[in-house]
Amino acid sequence: MGDPNNEVGRAIKLGILVRGSCEVCGDPKTDGHHDDYTKPLQVRWLCRKHHAAAHVELRRNDVFLGESGIVRVRLSASLHRKVQKQAGKEERTMSSLVRFAILEYLETQCESAQS
Repeated sequence: MGDPNNEVGRAIKLGILVRGSCEVCGDPKTDGHHDDYTKPLQVRWLCRKHHAAAHVELRRNDVFLGESGIVRVRLSASLHRKVQKQAGKEERTMSSLVRFAILEYLETQCESAQS
């Protein structure tokens, strides 16, 4: 699967998708917003203002459930680097890296709650 944004552009050019107006304000100049990147042609049409607002809202949620039922955890840049470093140390399974990331995430949340 390629970049979901490229997939949308290609689908519009081929007539598979038709660009809609913003579902919030009706502005005809829109971008396709992906709620789930594993479904590249399922988009919500949002103007630039409401598309940016949708991404701000996503950033507020550290942990959320994607439409496909996959739990997604947004990692801070420092935690992301820690997980990458851990992955490079040895041959790790994906589940052990996910466990490591979740435990590190919870630890940082506990530390920030105590401060």
